[in-house]
Amino acid sequence: MSTAIARNLMAEMKLPGMLAAFDKTVTDATRDAVSYTEFLDALLQAEADYRGERAAQRRLKAAKLPIRVCLDDFDYTAHRSITKAQIREIQSLGWLKDGRPLLLIGQTGVGKSFIAQAIALQVCQHGRSAST
Repeated sequence: MSTAIARNLMAEMKLPGMLAAFDKTVTDATRDAVSYTEFLDALLQAEADYRGERAAQRRLKAAKLPIRVCLDDFDYTAHRSITKAQIREIQSLGWLKDGRPLLLIGQTGVGKSFIAQAIALQVCQHGRSAST
C-alpha cells in the first residue's frame, strides 16, 4: 500500500492523530529499522494521545473557567488560612477518587476561587469533568 493511500484511508476513517504523525513515524521507522508492530504501536499511540488531548480540551471548554491557573502559582507567603500540605492533599485528587465533593469555605481573599479554578483544570486534564 502506498503512503498516499494510507493517508487517504486515515483521513476517511477520521484518524487525525495518526494522520498527523504518519510522515514522522514512517521516517523514524525507516531510519531506525523498527518492526511493523512497533510502527503500528507508534501510530496507535499518536491517535490515542490526540483523542485524549481533544477530550481534555472539550472538558475544559465545558467547565467555562474564566482563567486557567495552576496551583504551582499559588502564593503561600500571603497570610492565608490554608497550608501547603492542605493544598497538596486537594491536589492529589484523593477526594475525587473516593467520590467525595470538594467544598472550599473561607474568608474573602484566602484564594478559594483560585484553588477551585486550578483544581478544575487539573480534574479536566485527568479525564473528568468539572464545574466551578
